[in-house]
Amino acid sequence: MRRLRNVAVAGPRGAHSGVSAEEARRERGYLDTAVNNMPIGLVMFDAGKRLIVGNEPYREMYGLPAEVMKRGTHLRQILMPAVGRQSGRG
Repeated sequence: MRRLRNVAVAGPRGAHSGVSAEEARRERGYLDTAVNNMPIGLVMFDAGKRLIVGNEPYREMYGLPAEVMKRGTHLRQILMPAVGRQSGRG
């Protein structure tokens, strides 16, 4: 089994933590593959309540449009469609 390292993805100032941008992309690919092959819904947000990662089972569970499941989407934007449906507005 391959063990993922703690990797900081390259930002506007370049790669961090001594990891190349290519290595960071590869590690991110492994994470995305693992998350997207889970049979249960999963999301993870950063401290600013922005989506880091989410999978298709989570989107389907709450009937969310695909466009809200993009990295960086604020939690509020993800919850709005579900809240609208419950109140009869969506």
